[in-house]
Amino acid sequence: MNLAEYMRYHAGLPGTKIGCGEGGCGACTVLLRRGDLLSLKAAPVLCNACLRPLHSMNGYEVTTVEEVGTPDKPHAIQSAIAKHSASQCGMCTPGMVMALYGHLAKGGSREPQAIEGCIQGNLCRCTGYRPIHDAMKDAASRPDCTANVGEIKDAKLQSSVLSRDGQLWLNCTALADVFPALTYAAALPHRLVVGNTSTGVIKYYSPHPNDHPTVFINVQNVGEMKAIEHSAKSLTLGAACTLSTMIEEIDKATVAAPQLAAIVRHLKLVAHPQVRDVGSWAGNVMIAKTHPNFPSDVCLLLTTLGAELKLMDEDRKIQSVDIVTFLTDATLPRGGAKPQIIHSVTIPFPGANTYLDTFKIMRRHMNTHAELNAGFLFQFAADGGVGVSDVRMVFGNVEHKPFIADGTIKALRGQALTSDTIQSIGMVLRAEIEAHIQGPSVPEPPFLVVDKEYRVNLACNLFAKAALRGRQARGAVLTPEELSAATAPERMESTGDQKFTVDPATAPIGQPLEKFQALDQACGTAQYVADEPIRPRTLFGVPVLAEKVAVVKCIDVVECMEVAGVTNFISAADVKELGAENDLKPTCPTKIFADTTEPTKHVAQFVGMVLADTLEAARCGARLVHVEYAEDTQQAEPVVKVADAVKRGKVQERHGPLSVGKARGAADLTTVEGKLSSAGQKHFYLETQTTYAYPDGMGGLVVNSSCQTLDWAQTMLCKVFHLPKSKVTVQNQRIGGAYGGKAMLFAPVCAATAVAAMRTKRPVMVQLDRTPDFRSLGARAPFEASWSCSYDVSSGKISSLKQDILQNVGFDMLGFSQASSVNCYDIPHAQLHCKGAVTDLPCNTWMRAPGDFEGAIIMEAIMEQVARAAQKEPWQLQEANLAPGMVKAGQRGKAKSNFDMASAATKAFNEANRYRKRGIYCMGSRYKLPPAQWTERCYLRINTDGSVVLEHSGLEVGQGMDTKALQALTMELKKIATDFTMDKISIRMPKSTADFSWAGITGTYGSCTSETVVSAILDAGGKLQKELAPYTTSGKPWAQVVSDALKAGATLYQEGKTSVAKEPLSDYDLFSAGCAQVEIDVLTGETQVRSFDVVYDCGKSLNPAVDIGQIEGCVIQALGFGLLEEESRRPDGGLINCGTWEYKVPSGQDIPVRFTVELLPCEDPTAPVMGSKASGEPAMLLGGATFFAVKDAIGYARADMGLSREFRLDPPASPDRIQAACGTKMPS
Repeated sequence: MNLAEYMRYHAGLPGTKIGCGEGGCGACTVLLRRGDLLSLKAAPVLCNACLRPLHSMNGYEVTTVEEVGTPDKPHAIQSAIAKHSASQCGMCTPGMVMALYGHLAKGGSREPQAIEGCIQGNLCRCTGYRPIHDAMKDAASRPDCTANVGEIKDAKLQSSVLSRDGQLWLNCTALADVFPALTYAAALPHRLVVGNTSTGVIKYYSPHPNDHPTVFINVQNVGEMKAIEHSAKSLTLGAACTLSTMIEEIDKATVAAPQLAAIVRHLKLVAHPQVRDVGSWAGNVMIAKTHPNFPSDVCLLLTTLGAELKLMDEDRKIQSVDIVTFLTDATLPRGGAKPQIIHSVTIPFPGANTYLDTFKIMRRHMNTHAELNAGFLFQFAADGGVGVSDVRMVFGNVEHKPFIADGTIKALRGQALTSDTIQSIGMVLRAEIEAHIQGPSVPEPPFLVVDKEYRVNLACNLFAKAALRGRQARGAVLTPEELSAATAPERMESTGDQKFTVDPATAPIGQPLEKFQALDQACGTAQYVADEPIRPRTLFGVPVLAEKVAVVKCIDVVECMEVAGVTNFISAADVKELGAENDLKPTCPTKIFADTTEPTKHVAQFVGMVLADTLEAARCGARLVHVEYAEDTQQAEPVVKVADAVKRGKVQERHGPLSVGKARGAADLTTVEGKLSSAGQKHFYLETQTTYAYPDGMGGLVVNSSCQTLDWAQTMLCKVFHLPKSKVTVQNQRIGGAYGGKAMLFAPVCAATAVAAMRTKRPVMVQLDRTPDFRSLGARAPFEASWSCSYDVSSGKISSLKQDILQNVGFDMLGFSQASSVNCYDIPHAQLHCKGAVTDLPCNTWMRAPGDFEGAIIMEAIMEQVARAAQKEPWQLQEANLAPGMVKAGQRGKAKSNFDMASAATKAFNEANRYRKRGIYCMGSRYKLPPAQWTERCYLRINTDGSVVLEHSGLEVGQGMDTKALQALTMELKKIATDFTMDKISIRMPKSTADFSWAGITGTYGSCTSETVVSAILDAGGKLQKELAPYTTSGKPWAQVVSDALKAGATLYQEGKTSVAKEPLSDYDLFSAGCAQVEIDVLTGETQVRSFDVVYDCGKSLNPAVDIGQIEGCVIQALGFGLLEEESRRPDGGLINCGTWEYKVPSGQDIPVRFTVELLPCEDPTAPVMGSKASGEPAMLLGGATFFAVKDAIGYARADMGLSREFRLDPPASPDRIQAACGTKMPS
């Protein structure tokens, strides 16, 4: 059992969230304190509680978010989170609070960039990070923002043996304890541990016998293995020293060897504070030993420095070996009768006349493994020139160990490091890398592999960068071209600006009020489905997933049922035994569990579910379930890609082509054709699919589900169990992020949990780990788009357009969306044809701005291509084709970003920099919404003491709906009595189908729920005003009005319903604009987003702070689509990048350095609900500007090479794609 599960399900401290279960998201961050063995001082460290074994906590003090502060008495950090609207869904918020709290507890810097960097290990999918940065910098600037590290009075450490769930935990406090433990465990799966952080990583690589140990040998308290020794020429670190300790000690050594600053900088890019604080450097080395494809930065750096590992046996005999020998010699560390351990490492300091440089090229700017890493140590002659007497060149991710380029080293030794030498040696290096570069060590690897050509180019380019910097360090003057190659720009402090107007006449509606329950989120007291107090006899469920598309022949659960704590295995047979239905249509097109009557629909479909007393036991049991498939039913060639579906004739229509306008004959037109494809985008909600279900004791069922559609959930479960709605209650307090992913995809987990509860007659909790959530469920659908477009060359005016889009819908069309549009452009004639390609993948579904976002990206790709073909700038073509309603927003967007000046500056920069290029791109959006299609309800009840209970049918997903609801009701009740205040209102939680009929209620999706809930509240408020009118007079207090009404027998209960007329006039358009500016490194493909400016039509915003947060979150989610995110699949359709290790959503260092949002003044408040317009999805379309700004920058690089600026680039614009598109190799 890990610490997070213990705190949540046994200690009653659910503030620590579980967002991934692998240390990749930071939601489970806690602070640990324990007396250090050597100093006996309290040493606070951060850790991921989801990785921390409970056994390892003997003697530790744990600080969780609940202890930091409460809503009644919040800490400064928690107050700042609420003040700056820095939480939305709130699942990441406790971890964010703890990251800064821990940073301060450790005495971390309060400089702005250090504060932004302290959330290196924390992810947020909602906010876009800007308000989080603002809140944390605000909090850190306050004198009262401190972290009480406390005192550890009893630091006595004792050896102990713990046993639980079939695992043995041996706590060692001396070397004398370690070797007997090793001897005992020699024949068993075992692991020496300090922080146990490898658990979150090794599952993504080929399995090793010790990946699931039954014996843990804890060496974190062995004093000799934590010893640190500084000398004049070297540093020795014990194997139990953490990565943070390694950084601190090497940083101290920079006084004697300033060159080591490069190592410190690089090590700070390894993992994140929650891992570095508790994980050891030796553990990192051992991951590389047991999993050769793991791209270890530690091994690379130690090899670059020529470090030596010290291996020790029980006789204390030391064997010294270099890192590469250790990794490649299968006999090390020695096992058998006299086993060895890594005892320490000795790191020699670079001497005089040396230059040290290292690189880590990553897809994301932090908390990411390297695509390729490299280290260079040049030894120059003592004469002060650039003659190279010796050199070390080491590359990671070339071979399955750090690759030392011996041939290149030999060629460079003795030469002067001139520009010509760099060029010639680069050619030698290219040949050597090409001769040695390897693919994965296993076929069909379970991890991503970067293109070989990119790695070859990157290795050569990094050598050139290091060599140029080495020359510069020796006083050589670089040419402007060389300088642009050598310069490493640093990210500046993030800044932001938000501009909006407020109408005091409707207060508190329209005011930027603090988000309702923001303090509860920051203090960890806001409750989500998995936070509900655990009922007695609760079981935990873990699904077993199909590994083939074939008929399930049999399921062997013998080994599974032998695991201590495992109680049941639930499958389709149990569904049948209950007399229930296995089919979830029409809510979701899948079955609860695969059965034996037909092939599984896709790899990772639910086959069954293991139930156990603890989550860890259920996980262990699930690993031991063996599924056999009928081989004759397995497809030889699964249908995975769009092309596969076309080949098999598995293309379906939802409707025919959509036509816009009429074709017109025109002369002198030019036609271009183009294509664009996307590999999809995961929702990556921080709260994975979660359900807690239990029998109600009266033949019915209560189901707490993190779904966006309570009515759909209730209807589905009633159909499954053949129960009336009176017997099935579905409820929800709040949702930890959804973005459309919980409108339909909640169904398999919800139904499987309900079946388990009905079958066992016990409460059952299922919260998917990140990997099964990713593998078993769909996402934003990949697409293949093609088009032909005719235009007038001189004017740039488009005459006609034909789009053909094939959307990879997965195994069913239910999640299909119309992914074609003309966006904000006035096209005289367009034919838009979107079809579904049916494949053997999970059913893909709606994701934020479904169809509209993809359509805008495709349309903008057409606009950009036509502009390049017509030799115009994209903005010129845009202005020639803008829809009339877009003109004003477009003009304001250009003014907001100082577009003309910024464009000129971009061109000037690019003329002066050969190997760094900037790009700028503006993008508009037209988004149409029909609020009349939403139906919401609310119920108001005034109590005898004047307090008010509000219940409404919208679900809080982080969009601030409850905040707007409170503002609207307060506004209405102030019309009755001006002294009424918002704190008199309570919102009834959880939202439940037991409280009123949800039939006909629209699910919470599509951006219109907030305003239509407000509409229902205005309806109920108006009725209440009429009811209380006889008792209302000017200046009468609210309490007196209520008292008089009660005496007269007035009705103090009202129901409201959305009252938006179902007519075309109730629909509205949003016209908005965004401008992105980026800078790319032509040699590496790395990108920095310099700025993003938004002007947005929110009508009369109901709450500007909430709406701006939604807009910023959209932009960053779109940035992820454009630069980082994509699904990668095996030939059988199985998802490879199925967790935080390989799938990268934006981090806090990937957002624009400058990020501004302006809400356009409302000049025509005709939108049906108080003139307000939605903010939850439309800004996604603007976020595409980042992708096209990168393409603009690439175009400048291509122009330098004499290449066309008209070229194809598919999202995401990842470093390898950028570098390849630039067509540039090393400087020449």
